[in-house]
Amino acid sequence: MSTLRYLIALAVETGEEIRQADFVTAYLNATLEEDETVYMNIPEGFKEWLVETKPETLRRENIDNFLKGGNDDYIMKLKKSLYGLKQSARSWYNTMASWLENKGFQISEADPCLFTNNGTILFVWVDDIIVIGPKKEELLNMLKRDFKIKDLGKAQHILGMKVTHKENGSIRLDQEHYIKALLTKYNMEDAKTFGTPMQSNIKLDKATEAEIEEFKKTGQDYRAAIGCLNYLSQCTRPDITYTVGILSQFLENPGLKHWQAFKRCLRYLKGTQSLGLEYVKSEDFNLVGYTDSSWAENDLKQSTCGFTYFLGKNLISWRSKKISAVSLSSTEAEYRAYLSAAQEAKWIRKILEDTHKPQEYAILFSDNQGAIKLASNPVFHSRTKHIDVHYNYIREAVKYKEIALEYIPTAEMTADIMTKALDRVKHIKFSIN
Repeated sequence: MSTLRYLIALAVETGEEIRQADFVTAYLNATLEEDETVYMNIPEGFKEWLVETKPETLRRENIDNFLKGGNDDYIMKLKKSLYGLKQSARSWYNTMASWLENKGFQISEADPCLFTNNGTILFVWVDDIIVIGPKKEELLNMLKRDFKIKDLGKAQHILGMKVTHKENGSIRLDQEHYIKALLTKYNMEDAKTFGTPMQSNIKLDKATEAEIEEFKKTGQDYRAAIGCLNYLSQCTRPDITYTVGILSQFLENPGLKHWQAFKRCLRYLKGTQSLGLEYVKSEDFNLVGYTDSSWAENDLKQSTCGFTYFLGKNLISWRSKKISAVSLSSTEAEYRAYLSAAQEAKWIRKILEDTHKPQEYAILFSDNQGAIKLASNPVFHSRTKHIDVHYNYIREAVKYKEIALEYIPTAEMTADIMTKALDRVKHIKFSIN
């Protein structure tokens, strides 16, 4: 999803129109590899269909024996993939990627579903196509000659997200229609709304055996419900990402208190249905990130780290993740959080290099001065020698000027919304920003 959001931000920045198309029955276009041999039984009604629609094939040698024999006398050897085969997705990707490479496109090292050719960019998600660049019409015409595709024109709906093009050139993404369907599914259309997705002073823990049994009697599918929220949080609603992360920790044995927390999030969504992501042309297109971490927030004393990344004013990537290792201080927790933030920065810089123009470095804001000094000073510290080696990746990134760590006050730390349940005032502030 981050790649898609990046392409939308890039299209707004360059003034390019976003074109959308669909491969029709994509997997049926895929040719199986030479070393893959797949057989299947004769489908029911196939002989009758053959006689009705393909009379010329009846002249072939041995076709009479096939028509006269029973369904168990013959089997079929597949030349192309079918829906349902384990290798269908890979075969389709290989077929599509090979075709694009023959047309001069290069596969991005950052994302194998991203293809570029002299400024024309193609992004493929299974059978959905997004194209921007000067030669998009030429590319779509070439695709039409070799594949059956449906040209959908200017992008209006992408992967379940509504795309609104404004007169000033900005683009808005939202999922208001999906939230309304979700509220209807769980009978929450008339529910009272809340200003935050999770109560700021609540601490959810594991359900007891009695609570688990009590919830099972309701017949609700907790895993499916959280999956619906997760889809929202990954697409257009970063403001519920932390809440989804916490609720996802109880998928195996949820209780009524976890279900009530899920319903509270729905109440919040009901009051904020129209919220979405706005992509506008910025004065600069520089990569800026914010990273933060909680400290010892659960019974196992684990922390939650999070980051947000912007290109100009446009949010393109975010994450909230539990740190499995126990940190001995808030500084250590923040330092560990730098790892995932630095990795994401390197990935985004690679996409920029493949599709637009390289950026020398990314600016990463942190609200912990101790962690900034720890990452910037290569001198050995006896108090940090227990930290796993891979967390020191940030030191290398700072040393080689791939990332510039800068301090920002906690009151301005946008990533705070990814690491803890905030009060209403702070939550609204960081959601709008």
